[in-house]
Amino acid sequence: MKTLKENELAKKPFTVGVALKEWALLLRPLHWSKNFIVFLPLVFAQKLFSGPHFMDALFMFGLFCLTASSIYILNDLVDNDKDRRHAEKKKRPLASGAISLQQGFVLVVLLVALSLSLAWSFKPGAGLVITAYLVLQALYSLWWQKIPVLDLACIASGFVLRAAAGAIAIDVPVSFWMLLCAFLWAFFIAAGKRYGELSKMGEQAVLHRSSFRHSLYHPVRLQQITAFFLYATAAAYLLYSLLGEHSALMVFTAPLVTGGLLRYRTLLLKKGLGSNPEKVLYQDRPLLAIILAWLILSACILYLVP
Repeated sequence: MKTLKENELAKKPFTVGVALKEWALLLRPLHWSKNFIVFLPLVFAQKLFSGPHFMDALFMFGLFCLTASSIYILNDLVDNDKDRRHAEKKKRPLASGAISLQQGFVLVVLLVALSLSLAWSFKPGAGLVITAYLVLQALYSLWWQKIPVLDLACIASGFVLRAAAGAIAIDVPVSFWMLLCAFLWAFFIAAGKRYGELSKMGEQAVLHRSSFRHSLYHPVRLQQITAFFLYATAAAYLLYSLLGEHSALMVFTAPLVTGGLLRYRTLLLKKGLGSNPEKVLYQDRPLLAIILAWLILSACILYLVP
């Protein structure tokens, strides 16, 4: 008698195209959008149109894509049994059996080795950041994701390292305000993701994430946490726009940041989109419009105003 996994695999035609698609999905390219934060130091340091600096930032972006993909695969390996029982995650390449666990492990080793060799050959600072990111996220995948709050701090720290990597790539000082904003914003997104997962799965949530057993991860508490970090992020950005080493006119971009945060939280609470924050940007046009408006206004102030 065939197992569930064998039945699922039998439904899929084994073609080169399908195989390539499964390997591509394993890398989670949709999640690479997180790595665009690497370009923020380039923009705010007013070096966007400097060819060498842009190429260095682009290299760091690609480096983080490789590194992050290795962690995503490691996380899928660790959570494989739970993913197979999850309504959506069971479709992932490892959980569905389209790619074996052995093949996944080999790819993790290759990606880690490639990431580290490229990072250390690029710049020592880049090597340190990539190494720190790999260690931190490996600890998260193996143990810390089970500990409430610490799991959110690990996710947020990953974004801080991305911002720091962007500054290191173009040899500019790491901005304290940018790192603070990145950390608070990422904590807001991570808490919203937990709220979205809990709301979507209900009582079944504890079967897929043990940290949901903690009383802190109650829908009401998570709503309060997202509200706190929304206001904290907005306040930190306002201070950054006033005190940062750029034109004071950047303060006029603060309402757009606050509006974007409020829009995201509305989508989280009213439409339940928080469980997949990577998809929100592509699905909500008002939020995308706010982000584009912020980018355009910021660029005009930074590059056109004397």
